[in-house]
Amino acid sequence: MTPRPLYKWKSFWLGMLVLGFLGWVWLRSIQGISTVTWTADNEVRQVQLSQWDSALHLWRGDNGRLRDPGFSFQERLFDVDERGDWFPRAFTWKSDRNGAGFIVAYWFVMLLFFVPCSAFLAWRWRRQCKLTETHDAAPAL
Repeated sequence: MTPRPLYKWKSFWLGMLVLGFLGWVWLRSIQGISTVTWTADNEVRQVQLSQWDSALHLWRGDNGRLRDPGFSFQERLFDVDERGDWFPRAFTWKSDRNGAGFIVAYWFVMLLFFVPCSAFLAWRWRRQCKLTETHDAAPAL
């Protein structure tokens, strides 16, 4: 008896769903910029999560002017000539006098998900094959 096919596993389809979402977000980051900003009460300090140029940007710093406290969301589509590179550097650290942050490329995030997910599916497949072999080899009473 062979184990169930891979395409019938819930863990396979969950992995495909996550990879599909990451691919969609990567494509969306090429087409424009989306930013979520949180500003502390009555301060100029902020934490900003942005996506553009095929990367995810996390920034903590000073925006240089007072803003209303709380969350804000901004979005802008790029023109064709403004679009960035598909495969930027995997990880970049940036800092200046206004703050610091890091940039992680979406292809790297997808790779960080794909490798452990594939290893899990391979391990589970081997385990299922081993369990069916021992079940088939067991003597009948």
